[in-house]
Amino acid sequence: MPVSPLRKLREASGLSQGECAKIAGISPSRLSLAEHGFVNLTARQETAVRSHIIKVSKERFGQVLTEADPAFEKAVELIGRNPRTQQLYETLQKQGCTPFESAHFVLGRRYPDGSGSRSRF
Repeated sequence: MPVSPLRKLREASGLSQGECAKIAGISPSRLSLAEHGFVNLTARQETAVRSHIIKVSKERFGQVLTEADPAFEKAVELIGRNPRTQQLYETLQKQGCTPFESAHFVLGRRYPDGSGSRSRF
């Protein structure tokens, strides 16, 4: 039997059926049955599962990028020097952007390249 797209997405994100099922308000066994094509989730349930998977994946991806970028701390320091850029940075995160995405958006070409000079895009 082919693996369902929902199961592929969940497994690729590293999430358990239990965690995804809890967020969607269903039992892990119902999610398993849906992933194997025996039952259908309601639109609301499937949307809840997919939204959670995307949110967690984005957070993990953003955290990896943040930890891998030696200039990120300098970028946050630059952002914090200006109340307007700090407010924009925080607003972007409230709207779902990761800290890494927010810093790049706010600073643009002024994002530090890690060597002490300004980055060139």
